[in-house]
Amino acid sequence: MESAALQVHRCRFVPFKPEPINAIACNTNGLIALGRGSGNIDIYSQDSDKATPIFIKTLTARAGQTVESLLWVGPNELLAVGLGSFISHYNVRLGLVAHDYDSLGGAVWTVAGNADASAVVTGCEDCSLKMFRRDGVDTAYSFALASDRFDGRVLCASFSPDGEVICAGDAAGYARVLPVRTLRTRQRLMVSPATSKSNADILWDCVFINNQIVALATSSGRVELWNTVVGLKLSSYETHMADVLCLAHDPISHRLLASGIDAKLVVLEPAPAEISAKPYEYVVARQRRYHSHDVRCLTVSKGKIYSAGIDGSVGILSAAGTGKISTISPYPQHKMLCHASKARVLLSLDGPQRLTLWNLQGNAPEIALSVEMEDAVSAFAVAPDASQIAVAAGRKLKLFAINLQGKRTCHKVKTWNYDAPVCSIKFGANGALLLALTSDLNLTVMTGADFADVQQLELGESVYAEGTGRERPAAAGHVHLSNDAQYAVLVHGRYGHVVQLDTIKYTNTFDAGTIITACTFLYQTHDCVCIGADATVVAFNVERSLAKSALAPKLSAAGKECKALLKAPVFDIVCHPAGKALYFVSNNGVASLILGKAGNASGQPEAKRRRPLLVKRLPYQPVLHFGFSRGEILVVEKPWLDVLQLLPEPLSRSRYGTA
Repeated sequence: MESAALQVHRCRFVPFKPEPINAIACNTNGLIALGRGSGNIDIYSQDSDKATPIFIKTLTARAGQTVESLLWVGPNELLAVGLGSFISHYNVRLGLVAHDYDSLGGAVWTVAGNADASAVVTGCEDCSLKMFRRDGVDTAYSFALASDRFDGRVLCASFSPDGEVICAGDAAGYARVLPVRTLRTRQRLMVSPATSKSNADILWDCVFINNQIVALATSSGRVELWNTVVGLKLSSYETHMADVLCLAHDPISHRLLASGIDAKLVVLEPAPAEISAKPYEYVVARQRRYHSHDVRCLTVSKGKIYSAGIDGSVGILSAAGTGKISTISPYPQHKMLCHASKARVLLSLDGPQRLTLWNLQGNAPEIALSVEMEDAVSAFAVAPDASQIAVAAGRKLKLFAINLQGKRTCHKVKTWNYDAPVCSIKFGANGALLLALTSDLNLTVMTGADFADVQQLELGESVYAEGTGRERPAAAGHVHLSNDAQYAVLVHGRYGHVVQLDTIKYTNTFDAGTIITACTFLYQTHDCVCIGADATVVAFNVERSLAKSALAPKLSAAGKECKALLKAPVFDIVCHPAGKALYFVSNNGVASLILGKAGNASGQPEAKRRRPLLVKRLPYQPVLHFGFSRGEILVVEKPWLDVLQLLPEPLSRSRYGTA
């Protein structure tokens, strides 16, 4: 194989800062929702007990939206509340807000629901609980009841296991026990005597252990257990040196978990029979500290503990608090940047609504232009020659013309409106084709001057029709384009749908067996390569009725080597411009697979023309972006030590929970 020297340009200019996680929620289908400080909600999928959760989509925030608490109310329904005066009811599968409800009480600090989510309560700024009810799944909620006035803003709430009683805590140090039918105070629990409001305990969280006993998390570092029937404090445990911000209870093992500002996870277990036979007596079994900053949320699901906070990472370990800790990296497992293949230009997402265009022509990168959108950006792309950028925000796709010569300008050329959010955008290699894919799996193909010729292909209903045997995934879709722009593959969860672009016709669907995390086409072929969450690599020819590529067996072996090398999910696959190599990109680095010379080999079988030779890891970590621009490798990385310097100091949680 001929050697080729590639000039590497390392860019460390993207001001990436991990977003804190304020809320976490898991449902029975293996979906994990993370409420970020920006108001965005990241959705991950836990395919198996041993696998690391895989990122599948982001529910973008609206202007001014924050997330303080999350609640799953159905397999694909999620409630999000924050400091705005509304409750967002998301359809996670379509990636949009299905219903909006007025909180009727100002800012909302917490949301809780009963076992079947037929009733939910919100803790509001006006010092009261508001209850909303609905008749069944996939229906809207309506206001039902308001509680008595609390002594302070309501910061936490929890339903008893039988759904008959609610316990809620406020910022003045009092917890109230209220029957679900009336929301009238039955018991008023005073956590600690206070001489004034300034030194009163704050109740950050509460959780029922059984139908009678509730655990309260206090700002003085204690976990207290109370009998809600008679209003009696049963026991108290000094578990932390600072505020206890979150609690969780495992109904199977009956363990109680606590964490907070000191970033320490404390596991409380029921006291052994020889010590005490009382159900409310606990002992501190173990303590672990694996977060660098405040832990703001904690939950238990399917025998695992999930914790998250200011450092932006998610820690996962067994419900016993023992064993090896696995993590969801604070770095995004999806593209935050894209580049022009024929110009040294990089487009980065610097905030929920802000895009920055970087010019890499000179010795040092410089900001060429910035674009501020009205809504949160869900997808973006830059044309190969950097003459245009396409940005999707809300349910609109906007096309901008860019001029980087002389007086730099950016002006809007066209706007398209959609019924669902656009989740993926792709320019053709020659810049004369633009593809847009919506969350309901409708593909728009735009060609001609200023992309005036628009054709649409609605796939959402047909490919998941009842007779197909396919269940519609909750994952966002991504579009991938062959080099000659004849075929497109729409990756949607574990499925890939093939579309022939010259006729705008759906041709076939393949099932990878696991969530597809990255996909690409080999150079100047119709061979498509995909890698799944379990590092399984599949390769097939979209032109020949999904016949397996001659490279498939060796690519499968390469996937296993990549998994051993990277130890993290692959979020992108990049093909060398001349087809000499494939690069598997993850946050932990880049693994290169040398394919061999792809020149003219008439009369030779394809397996001999392309023979994978070597898998090795390139020294880039952590990686945010990897690609080729004008034949040169473009890498964007951010050293973790630099990122830590951008994080706030510990003990940064203010009195009422605003960061």
